[in-house]
Amino acid sequence: VVSKLTDYNLKEKLDEVGKYARIENALEYLNGQEGMRLRDYADYLKECNKLGYDMKNKKVLFPKDLREAHQQTSNAIEISKDQIRQKEFEDGIRKVYDKPEFTDGNLLIRPAASINELCEESKVLSHCVRTYTDKVCKARCAILFIRRIEAPELPYYTLELSPNGNIVQCRGDHNCGMT
Repeated sequence: VVSKLTDYNLKEKLDEVGKYARIENALEYLNGQEGMRLRDYADYLKECNKLGYDMKNKKVLFPKDLREAHQQTSNAIEISKDQIRQKEFEDGIRKVYDKPEFTDGNLLIRPAASINELCEESKVLSHCVRTYTDKVCKARCAILFIRRIEAPELPYYTLELSPNGNIVQCRGDHNCGMT
């Protein structure tokens, strides 16, 4: 039991656990959870609450395998954060550039659809557009992809637009300027 209590911010962790379970029951439970500490349990309970789980359900409060249950709640929290971030990204693009894709000559121009797509563009073209996610989410710019019509999935150039619609920069492979 003592090794389960050697956590940083012990009072804070005990208070968190105490919101949902008697401390004696929690410590007894933790004794049966190999390698898990009070902080792990407190984090797990906090995540369960954040995810809207029934905090009176004994199966939620005392899962058979705390390590596995905590991993599941942590993953669910990350997925939730990613979904929120993706929505912010989409909203940011729309605020700056709310037009559909269009063609001009042999080029297709369209807004970036997702954070993952932005990262892939950055990877393929070996430039830093992946670092613009925050700017897009805050509607401080929009990122457009320029593609050849005959290869619409292959990155060609990446265009940054300011909130007032001006071209800030247009970069291709290894940050080359537009041709």
